[in-house]
Amino acid sequence: MHTGFLLFSVHTYALLAVFNINYGLIYYYLKLDDDRYENLIYSAGFWWVAGNLFFSFGSTISNLFDDQLYSIELYGHHLTYYIFRGLNLILYSTWSYAFYCRRWKNLELAS
Repeated sequence: MHTGFLLFSVHTYALLAVFNINYGLIYYYLKLDDDRYENLIYSAGFWWVAGNLFFSFGSTISNLFDDQLYSIELYGHHLTYYIFRGLNLILYSTWSYAFYCRRWKNLELAS
């Protein structure tokens, strides 16, 4: 159980993650409401926000249920170990693809 500064840290992190998730959802709402067509497979912003949303939502839920998830062990590691490994994989793969899309778009504009 967290007390003192750690309790403040967990609550602050959860609050900021909720803001981050809301900003991502607002971005998607504005993207849906936009009249201009953009192929989302090649949209760097779409993939960057998607990775951010997955990581923020997953880590917030994992941190809120940390005590329950930490008590479960699989193959010598706590369940949170595997959850954060998966979330990091999702985050960095979407970010890598977003930077690839941005680079491809810049090369296309330059030629």
